Amino acid sequence: MGVAVVLARREEVIASLLTAPRWTPVFGDREPDRPAVYLNPARVLNGQAVNQIFQEDTGTRYLYPESHLLRQDVREALRPIESDDGTYQEACNRFEFLASMMALDMGPESFARPWAGEFLIESNWGYTSGLAITVEQELTPAWPLLQGGAFGGDPQRATDAYKTLVEWRAKHPRWS
Repeated sequence: MGVAVVLARREEVIASLLTAPRWTPVFGDREPDRPAVYLNPARVLNGQAVNQIFQEDTGTRYLYPESHLLRQDVREALRPIESDDGTYQEACNRFEFLASMMALDMGPESFARPWAGEFLIESNWGYTSGLAITVEQELTPAWPLLQGGAFGGDPQRATDAYKTLVEWRAKHPRWS
């Protein structure tokens, strides 16, 4: 749904997609989690197992197997919305970036991690041009995610989440 929302240019909807409904874990901390945290592909899928399946099928190992699998599995369902594969990949990158910012903003510190995704690859991230700089330039009170209620509607919280994501990526260069 998140990628479809990005493709439809209705990013304000991402705020509700990734903040409700809440889920209370059965074990451990009984504090309810939000989708930006509990739907993180790295928490839902086992990357090593996914890579093993890819390796057996195609001989390929991926840096972000969870991301690659989801992109591949959702592609045909979203083809009627977006036929261009490049545009589809850009929408996937953008959704992973935005979901990561939201997860870092709302998750308990022990689970506050970005979504391990192909958006982290240098060619997608881009420091002088590309996704990271585009999102940074959009961080204004009129940004659709803020208008939808993400980051509590607070531009400073959004900026802080952006900076946290940038710092996290810098500290984890093997992911890029």
